[in-house]
Parts: sequence; structure tokens; C-alpha cells
Amino acid sequence: MSYFQSMKSILILFILTVSLTANSQNAWEIKLSKNTRYERMGVWEQGDYKIYVDLDHMKTFFSKTSQEYTNNILRCGEKDSSLVRYYSPTAKRYQDAANLVEEASKDFDLRTLILYHGVEDKNQNSGNSTAIRNYIKQLVDSGAAIVIYKGEQIFNLKCKSEFKEQGGILHSGYEIRTYYDDFENCIFSEFILMGW
Repeated sequence: MSYFQSMKSILILFILTVSLTANSQNAWEIKLSKNTRYERMGVWEQGDYKIYVDLDHMKTFFSKTSQEYTNNILRCGEKDSSLVRYYSPTAKRYQDAANLVEEASKDFDLRTLILYHGVEDKNQNSGNSTAIRNYIKQLVDSGAAIVIYKGEQIFNLKCKSEFKEQGGILHSGYEIRTYYDDFENCIFSEFILMGW
């Protein structure tokens, strides 16, 4: 099973869990890394939050993902040039990100990385990548990131899920906010559309 398939399965299980238990349990806590910052870390700033992640870990992830896309290209060959046109630039972007992270200096700004899937899109070539943000969120959720809030390292975050009905059931879903002490001051906020 590829990394993306396993992450998709985890996301589906998470959505099902949240949707089935939202009325009885809509708040939980994330335990964060208790490590201290060190030389080879990248930083993602989000308002009052700074998230520090291991650059070597990110390089490994980017290199493996690039290799997965390259392997997909080899499987496609000439049979499906549309997939090759999708996979080729994606594999290159992941490899470019791995190279940049490998050469990065202390407190490398992860928002400068350009990483997205598919063909060239000039609107996404400005950095501040959603793909990077999502990976960083995974590292935070798993406790593998160091989080600084208003200049102080914190060791837990609160999460709250709330059902939002927006123009009928097809447009309704769950808003999930991750924060330290102020629900409005989120490190992450996302809306998961139920669309059923």
C-alpha cells in the first residue's frame, strides 16, 4: 500500500470517527514533542505559532515520495501520457524540495518550498504550499514537531470539532480547530465537507 493510500485510509477513518462521535466527544488534545530545538530544523510560522520540524525527516519524506512518483511513471510508460504528464512534474517538485531541504540552513522557512501535485500551475508557484502545510500538520498531530506559541514552547494543543450546517446537508460538515488557549487563535483550522 502506498503512502498516499494509507494516508487516505487514515483520513477516511478519522472522518468517520469524528462524524460518528461528534455529539458525544468533540474535543481532544494533542501531545507535542518535548525535545528542544536543534540546528537542522525548518520552521513554519502560523500567526502566533512557530512549528519546528526535523529537516532530515522532511528530506526523507520528499525523496521517498519523489521515488514513488518516478516508479509510477515507469509503470505507465507510453500507455497513459496524461498520467505521465501529471507524475513527472510532481516527482520533480518533490525531488527539488528534498534537495533544498538537504542544503538548508538553521530555521529554514518551509513556506518558501513550492510543492503541489500535477501539471505546472503558476498560481501555486509562490510557495506557502498546502502540501507542505498538510505534512507539517501530520507531524504536529503525531507529536513529532516542536511548537512555540508567543515565544514559549508548548507541549499540548487542544482540538475541537463542531458540526456546521451551511445551506443543507450537501454543504455541511465539520470545522476542526487546533489551538493552544484561544479557540479563535488557531494553529490549524479546516473544514471537512460531508457532502452526502
